[in-house]
Amino acid sequence: MYSNVRPYKILQKVKANENNSKEKPNEEKKNYDNHKKYEDDRRYRYNKHVNNYKTKNNKTYIVNDNYEKSDNNAVLKKTGKDMLISLLKKDQMCVKKKKIVIRNLPPTLNENNFFDSFSNNLKDELDYYYYVNGSIGKNSSDDITHSRIYLSFKDYMKTEEFIKTQDGKYFYDTNGIKYKANVTFAPNQTIIHKNRTDNRNNTLDSDPYFLKCCEEMNNPVEPPKNDIDYHDIINVVRENDDIISPIVIDLRKKLKNSKVK
Repeated sequence: MYSNVRPYKILQKVKANENNSKEKPNEEKKNYDNHKKYEDDRRYRYNKHVNNYKTKNNKTYIVNDNYEKSDNNAVLKKTGKDMLISLLKKDQMCVKKKKIVIRNLPPTLNENNFFDSFSNNLKDELDYYYYVNGSIGKNSSDDITHSRIYLSFKDYMKTEEFIKTQDGKYFYDTNGIKYKANVTFAPNQTIIHKNRTDNRNNTLDSDPYFLKCCEEMNNPVEPPKNDIDYHDIINVVRENDDIISPIVIDLRKKLKNSKVK
């Protein structure tokens, strides 16, 4: 069969196919080497990045750890202070309350009438009491100030018993109007003790130092009289009833001596 393609063209095509078949393995090897190099470089960069990240995190971890330790120390100090304050408050709460306040007493009720309303001698059982008298306004529209009393028993066991028995007790004023008393523990448990009296009060008239001072003031001592002329002592020279100072006399002598020379 006759072919239009020339023989040398067929040979060139065969050679080109052979060359292409030879070049393909070389290109594949080259591509493989490039890919391997790229992977190695990528793995190296990745490992470097991971190591840098770890070192950075270690530094921040150390800083954060130190900060947490300081923060924990501050919290421990704060909690220690809070614990001390709470313990002090607990100790204060454990203190047995003794001071009582009785409110809503009649405004015209005085101290003596209040203690007379009890059958037993209440004053002997107390170690402290303070009575506050109430008042009634002049006009009917004015407010009424109720009387009240603060007291403290010597025996703290009687405190709660007194509150139970006397809370709600009725007290009557001079007009026969009754007032319901309110007995509770005083909010402030501090007891105001009276100042110790000074034994020297009202003893000024018998004080020897004061009497001696009064005697000296009533009989003053006259200063001694001296007949000495002080002008003679300091050698004062008079001239026409004028006192000449020693400096002037000395200057006059110097002038005379200079004239003589």
